[in-house]
Amino acid sequence: TFNNKQRMKQLSKNNSILLFIILMGMLIVVEFISYNKILQFNKSVDAVMHTNEVKNKIFEAVSNLKDAEIGQRGYLLTNDSVFLQPFIGEGQRSNRVFIALDSLISDNPRQQENLNKLKIIIDERYAILDTNLILLKNNHPNLLINSALLNGKIKMDEVRRQVADMLHEEDRLLVERTQVKDRTATITPLFLLGLSLFSILVTTLFFFRLQKETDERISVTESNMLLHEANQHVEASEKRFRTLS
Repeated sequence: TFNNKQRMKQLSKNNSILLFIILMGMLIVVEFISYNKILQFNKSVDAVMHTNEVKNKIFEAVSNLKDAEIGQRGYLLTNDSVFLQPFIGEGQRSNRVFIALDSLISDNPRQQENLNKLKIIIDERYAILDTNLILLKNNHPNLLINSALLNGKIKMDEVRRQVADMLHEEDRLLVERTQVKDRTATITPLFLLGLSLFSILVTTLFFFRLQKETDERISVTESNMLLHEANQHVEASEKRFRTLS
């Protein structure tokens, strides 16, 4: 009987340890899944922000070019060199924008090809602007009006078409990435709530399991104590009976 009780006690202890290990393992899995879900949501948000950043850089490249065009027109009308400020350092500014764009779209071969075309066209447009400026400074406005301005308009139309192609691609990516972000934003809280409720349920079951085992151990201990007291009482009675005999 004593050996059976020891085996039952050891078995109960082993079950508790196993249940605790399973619980800890499940909680670790829950935390890992939760981390991945949050990471996916952050990536979807970053992807949307990335697309908007690409679009902003494209607009910046065109804006710099338009500033140079407006500056040249102002110089043509007023002969005031203050309008030539956009030309100062325009090459470095343009290169910085294209370097940033190249880094942002490094994972998109189609956009890289579009960017290379855009860079070539914008460089050609800047070259025309430089030629216009030389003609203006050398007092050859007729040559400017007859050839360079027309070439500049043609080249600017090419810039607009190429920019439209790039923005169309980014708009397509933005729609896809926004949909992913919205789905993730909807699913992630529900998923995390479900995992939290599951963790609470498992923890509660584990608690009641331990409570039940504790009550059983207390009950067994009390029974053993009562049995021991009864045996002592019997032994005392037998001892008094033998003494009287």
